[in-house]
Amino acid sequence: MPRTALVGRDGELATLAGWLDAAGDGEPRLVLCGGEPGVGKTRLAEELTRVARDRDVPVLWGRAVETDGAPPYWPWRQMLRAAGWETGDRPVPAEESGSVVRVAEELGVAAELALVAPEVFPGRADAAAVSGPEQRFRVFDAVNRLLRGLAVSRGLLLVLDDLHWADRASVLLLGHLARDLQPGRLLVLVTYRDTEPGGYTRGRGADPRAGDQPAGPSRARRG
Repeated sequence: MPRTALVGRDGELATLAGWLDAAGDGEPRLVLCGGEPGVGKTRLAEELTRVARDRDVPVLWGRAVETDGAPPYWPWRQMLRAAGWETGDRPVPAEESGSVVRVAEELGVAAELALVAPEVFPGRADAAAVSGPEQRFRVFDAVNRLLRGLAVSRGLLLVLDDLHWADRASVLLLGHLARDLQPGRLLVLVTYRDTEPGGYTRGRGADPRAGDQPAGPSRARRG
C-alpha cells in the first residue's frame, strides 16, 4: 500500500533517528511519545521503524488493546512472538543472533519467558519454580536479559504502542526495563495518550517513569 509523506514532522523523526544511531553505539534510551488521539504518534513510530529497517536494525512491535480479555503482558507477548518467528519482517539470521529460544536457553530464562509467550517456548512454563511477586520479578528480569541479548549483534528497536491501554503487569515490566537500562544497543519507543485519566494506564496505578535513572526518559510529545 502506498504511504503518504510524514508532513511537518521531519525534526521529530530526525531526533528519533539520532537516538537510534546513539543506541547502535551503545547508548540505550527510553523515549515516551505522548499526545492527543490522532496526532500521529503511531505514524511517527512507523516511520522510525522504516528508518531502522533501512539501517538493518531489527524491530519488534507490541501494541496494547482496549480489550478486557487480553492476556497479561500482551504487548510483550507480541514482541516475543516477533522475536521468535521473524524480526523486521525478515527471518532472524541464525549466524548473527541465533533463534530466540536458543538465546533464552543460553541465558537460563526460557521457563520465565514461557509464562509470557508459551507458544514461543512450548513445554517450558512448568519449569518455573516460583510464584507470586518473586515469579513476576524473574519474568521482568528474563525479558530484560533476552532483549539485551538480542540487541548485541545489530541493535534493536522496541515499539510499545498505545501504552494507555496496557495491563498493569506490562507497564511494570516497562518500568523495570527503564530502571535497568545498561550500556547496550537498545532503543525503546513508547506511545501513549496523555489525555487518558490516570495518564499511562487508565488509572491502573503504574507509571514506567517511577524510579527511573537520574537522566529520566526522553520525551517527544506530539501535538
